[in-house]
Amino acid sequence: MTKNHMMTTFSTPRRRALLFLLPSLLTVACATRDEDHPWPATIVSIDELRPLTRMSVRMHRLPGDPPQGTVVLRLHVDENGAVPRASVFKSSGDERLDRATAHGAEAARFVPYRLAGRAVAVTVMAPMRFD
Repeated sequence: MTKNHMMTTFSTPRRRALLFLLPSLLTVACATRDEDHPWPATIVSIDELRPLTRMSVRMHRLPGDPPQGTVVLRLHVDENGAVPRASVFKSSGDERLDRATAHGAEAARFVPYRLAGRAVAVTVMAPMRFD
């Protein structure tokens, strides 16, 4: 198969259709994930939760100053106080720091949040500052 033949094969309406459908497929995949695991509707401040464990952020040491900034995380704290999911809501500007902070948050544990005497899952916006 020649190079020109390969280019012709992929630059046909099939390619245009694939390029058109790909963003839609990715959107559906992302939406499906959120539908399978929705964020809890009850939103509370990080100040309303009591930590049972300290959150630790571990990063490989690189030459120079350690990364600095504030990462705002969105945490899903379940009825047992565990964090099954954490995502970066606002970046610090350093992707390594963002990833390490979100990963460390998933290991954190809290006293379960109570609403009307019953433990409920909550969404928490948690700013994490690194100086």
